[in-house]
Amino acid sequence: MTVALVLLAAVMVWRAELGRRARATDRRRVIEHVGFTTVGLIDAFVVVTIFNRGVPGWLTAAIAVGIAVAGHLAIHAVSSRSSATATDRVERQHAAPSIGASSRG
Repeated sequence: MTVALVLLAAVMVWRAELGRRARATDRRRVIEHVGFTTVGLIDAFVVVTIFNRGVPGWLTAAIAVGIAVAGHLAIHAVSSRSSATATDRVERQHAAPSIGASSRG
């Protein structure tokens, strides 16, 4: 169990670093990397809390999987919306006439 938690911590640190590196180039990837870390932390806090309160292991596992799935869906939704917003912004920039352009032929 301890080895698994150490490996998860290493993966979370690595994903956070990847998010930091991608912040200037790809907002979608930043959301995915930081979202993974956030969902992992929330999942861990909830699981430790309910496990310490004596909730059966099968229910704890079901809740942990539910949080992970819900987090994945939320990250995907935000990431998709962010990509669509960025695409719309770029398309509007290319479609907008430049300032000071003359309509005379």
